[in-house]
Amino acid sequence: MRRQGVNAVGVDVNSRGSKESSQIIARIEQLPFENESFEVIYSQHIFDNSVYTQDQNLMMQEINRILKHGGIYIGLMENIEGKIPERFTLDKLSNPGLKIYQKS
Repeated sequence: MRRQGVNAVGVDVNSRGSKESSQIIARIEQLPFENESFEVIYSQHIFDNSVYTQDQNLMMQEINRILKHGGIYIGLMENIEGKIPERFTLDKLSNPGLKIYQKS
């Protein structure tokens, strides 16, 4: 994404990729960003129970905290047990494996 001119930051609990990438080592339940820092947040499989065992409600609260009003959350997921906050609306373009939410 950065090669295409997108100002992107990667977050992972473990270091991955090269040192040149803009990557933050952190847990999703405690992200080191200020409130409403991002217009778009994308995640892959962070809500899949077979991959991650964190509290899904805390994870969604953190995504909600750092996403700007009107911002978009795109999540590639198999399933989600946690509750999506009511101030998010599900985009009509979503399908069973890809969920797109907008924060109102």
